[in-house]
Amino acid sequence: MAKKKTTIPQYGTVMRKGVQYYRTRILDADGKKVSLYATTCEELYEKQAEAKRQVEEIIFHREHPTVAEYCEKWLLMQSAKVSAATLKGYTSNMNNYIIKPMGDMYMEEVTADDIRLALVPLSKKSAGLYNTVNMLIKCIFYSAERSQLLQHNPCVGISSKGGKPIQKKEALTDQQVKVLLDTVKGLPPQLFVMIGLYSGLRREEALALQWDCVFLDAPTPYISVRRAWRTEHNRPVISTTLKTKAARRDIPIPKCLADYLREVKETSASEYVISDSNGEPLSASQFQRVWQYVVVRSTQARNYYKYVNGQSIKYTVTPALGMTQKNNPKIQYTLDFHVTPHLLRHTYITNLLYSGVDPKTVQYLAGHENSKTTMDIYAKVKYNKPEELFAVVNGALFHELHPEITAFDYSWSIVNDPKKTEAVKSGLKNIVASYNNIALDEINTAIEYEKMSNTLAFGSMEVLSWMVFLFGVINLINTTLSNQIARKRENSILRSIGLIQKQLCKMNICEGLCYALFATLATLIVGFPASIFACRKMSIGAFAGKVVPYKFPVLEMGLFILVLFGMELILSVWTIRRQKKQSLIEQMRAME
Repeated sequence: MAKKKTTIPQYGTVMRKGVQYYRTRILDADGKKVSLYATTCEELYEKQAEAKRQVEEIIFHREHPTVAEYCEKWLLMQSAKVSAATLKGYTSNMNNYIIKPMGDMYMEEVTADDIRLALVPLSKKSAGLYNTVNMLIKCIFYSAERSQLLQHNPCVGISSKGGKPIQKKEALTDQQVKVLLDTVKGLPPQLFVMIGLYSGLRREEALALQWDCVFLDAPTPYISVRRAWRTEHNRPVISTTLKTKAARRDIPIPKCLADYLREVKETSASEYVISDSNGEPLSASQFQRVWQYVVVRSTQARNYYKYVNGQSIKYTVTPALGMTQKNNPKIQYTLDFHVTPHLLRHTYITNLLYSGVDPKTVQYLAGHENSKTTMDIYAKVKYNKPEELFAVVNGALFHELHPEITAFDYSWSIVNDPKKTEAVKSGLKNIVASYNNIALDEINTAIEYEKMSNTLAFGSMEVLSWMVFLFGVINLINTTLSNQIARKRENSILRSIGLIQKQLCKMNICEGLCYALFATLATLIVGFPASIFACRKMSIGAFAGKVVPYKFPVLEMGLFILVLFGMELILSVWTIRRQKKQSLIEQMRAME
């Protein structure tokens, strides 16, 4: 078949710099006219066809973008209202956890199952990372839905819960703070550690702190937070844009920090409180090297690699407290606890709460925009202190409810974290020691007392249970034997009319097992409700009205069933063997 000949239209011509060109106009993707030029009609025709194809492709991708294309567009829209650091974090998370698994799919093709599959690898990551990626996915698809690119949003119904729970942070104790300060004394991180422990500044606030915001000559020395530190390509950038509006605050500082800052200021030639040798703020890598002075003095496990016969072999070394480093005897392992820069700030906030500072003041000093953050820490700290519990319960609860009562007896039950049992016990003992009219009882003492006081009652019930069990077994044996003797003549007649010995054996064994099965069912039907009722009544009487959950006696019931079925089987076999010793005629005569 002959190929259809392409008809090339006649284009108009224009003169440009003394050269004649053919020209045509087309509409681009934005609806604007664009001119195309060529020296020949054939060339111009090809240019026009290629330009139209590109415009159609652009329009198609605008109406049907892929996930990767829309993610790029969404990030561009967000760049106008988020910081560079936040945008960098969004970009990294999108590339790794959204674009990798779903980037080549069109937005309208993505289903809820595709999103759930993309979130599966994140279930093994931290809950914070899982929530961040989950939030990004939902923001992208809700934005596409508002732009009418989607008929149905696949994010509807996707759970926001997932990932490994964040490990609970424990603030440094007073003893750990003392050890840390002794360890960093005279070392580069000392200034940063002091500022973190006694002013609670964030890392970006401490590294951006300048001397014009440190007021040491005021009646109450304080630090004014006005700048924040961040890095771009490992270079420090200081800006007045803080993390939140609440981060702009004035923090009074204690005498120990004020005195130390005065000493540092006398020898400082930089406008920054924490600076490098050139007086400039620290870069990201410089701060890591500074903090490494703390890390190398801790006893946390370290991984090393050795090359043996060209192969890299990994081995772990766990230093012992008090030892010195093998290659540098000046470095001694003195920290047997983990320390991070943020833990210094967490310790500062915790100490404020321990000192009785009200949560709203702590929220201001910490620079928390949301009070929930402060209250979460407050609840964990405040209500894990036994002395605070005692004061709150004793003063605010009982006296507020019954102010007219001056002499009373009452008791409180205190439940605490098992890991803090010794600390709680010690704190309660200190409280009890200061009052003559207060006594302290432990749960273990109460349990032993209840066991001792109820030994006779429970022992009597146990003896009664065994007697009932033995009586039932004897009664079942008697019933089985009586039935076998009574049916001896009947069995003989059955055998005389053709019932073989094997069939008779099966019949006897099945009857015995049926007796055992009916006895077991009767025990469960009658005994189970009776046991629950008895457990409820006895626990109410023994534990001051508290109902103890009933626990089914699996082992005892198993032994009971084993004895019943075993006994019936033995009796059936014994009866069969006894019948075998007598002839059929003897058995029939014995019953006359």
